[in-house]
Amino acid sequence: MAIRGTWCLALANPITRSKWQPGNGGLCMHTIIRDGNRVHLGISTGGHYVSEDGGETFRASNQGVGAGFAPDPYPEFGQCVHKIARPDDAPGRLYMQNHGGWADWTGPGGPRPDIGVLRSDDYGHSWRSIAKGLPSDFGFPIVVHPHDADTVYVMPLEPATRSCPGGAPAVWRSENGGESWMPARKWVCRGSMSYFHRPARTRWISIGSSHLPLYFGTTDRSAVDRERGW
Repeated sequence: MAIRGTWCLALANPITRSKWQPGNGGLCMHTIIRDGNRVHLGISTGGHYVSEDGGETFRASNQGVGAGFAPDPYPEFGQCVHKIARPDDAPGRLYMQNHGGWADWTGPGGPRPDIGVLRSDDYGHSWRSIAKGLPSDFGFPIVVHPHDADTVYVMPLEPATRSCPGGAPAVWRSENGGESWMPARKWVCRGSMSYFHRPARTRWISIGSSHLPLYFGTTDRSAVDRERGW
């Protein structure tokens, strides 16, 4: 009932709801995060919304979150948020995988590089890019280590094909909160993979232990895990 109530209250906001647009995957709520009285929602294409009264009211909170498909590079709402992750042991910290891939955009508003991977340290009131060093800022899932708020994983994809660059899975890891990135390439495939495989849109399957593997699934029904855990 809590999730159902949150959904209804968010969609009942008449100021923003009438201006939301479905993305290529349709109008989707990809994230609901509860943090005490705070509730965070990630909507494609609605943006990030936060409640600080247990879900009674919500407001758009997208300062620093870009949108490549809108004339305004940084609109108040309407961004295509793919996923938000929150570490338990860093109050105020959030990570976001936004719809990136706009570095070469030549339309209205000009190029919008590095808008795809973001971090907030003030409960989502503002966001800053941590995409520097990644081969692409486009992707879908983002996950944070269950015992280390500075270790975060993303899977960069080619924006045009939404597939792994070179046809090979390459999860990238940061161990300093997004200040720098490195590829984590030791993965074991549990099925066949083609050039056009990509990770499942909503999330990775993550195990809450530093001694167990991190898994993700793909749209061709393959399952992949990292041999040496997180």
